[in-house]
Amino acid sequence: MALQKKKGFDGEGRLGGSGRPKAISDWLQRKCPAAFRPLTFDMKLYTNAFRTWWRSLQPEAREDGEGEGFLMLSRPDVVDWSGLELFGINGIVSIVAGLAWWREKVYGLPSAEHCQRKFKEEEMQKFEEALDDVTYVFGELKRV
Repeated sequence: MALQKKKGFDGEGRLGGSGRPKAISDWLQRKCPAAFRPLTFDMKLYTNAFRTWWRSLQPEAREDGEGEGFLMLSRPDVVDWSGLELFGINGIVSIVAGLAWWREKVYGLPSAEHCQRKFKEEEMQKFEEALDDVTYVFGELKRV
């Protein structure tokens, strides 16, 4: 909310859809109902789609492959964030919605068996890394 207040809410902007997770596209097609939950959710497909989509939204300065971990995005000192300054439902709100569903599903994964625990830990790590990077980007958007 602070970011929207600082920048002025504008519901006209749209983020790119290249690689966007199907769940987010479905939500947008249904006019973004608050109660929406994806009917099907394949964790591996969603995780990879979110990674692809998030990377496609990044300014060129971040896509140098010098970052670490799941996302491989760097955090350079100078970045033009204007391509992400889209604050409507089709903008950064869709990123937040996508993270919320992902969190709900990843924390709900079974973990009784060793292989389940290992998978859950790996997927939680990917989610936490994505959340950390989105938080970083939103902080940068607020700062500039």
